[in-house]
Amino acid sequence: MGSNKTPEEQAREKRDEQLRAVGWDVVPRDKYAPGEYCCLFPLTIDTPSSITKAAIEEGRRIAKVPNVKGYNDMSELRAALET
Repeated sequence: MGSNKTPEEQAREKRDEQLRAVGWDVVPRDKYAPGEYCCLFPLTIDTPSSITKAAIEEGRRIAKVPNVKGYNDMSELRAALET
């Protein structure tokens, strides 16, 4: 049985599914554009901010230092923090 939805409606549903799959919520914008949706937060997949870049570089640098303690999983880290 075929779908009664227009290609635009199908595209909107697919977009909403994809946004929800990555944790984004979508809400109706009835006042502004009936039937359209808007993300609660801006969706940007750009280059990391300068703070994020610095944190990544620091992590890479620390990972190369042999005498810095590392942990294989969160339970190991939690145990170390509790002592």
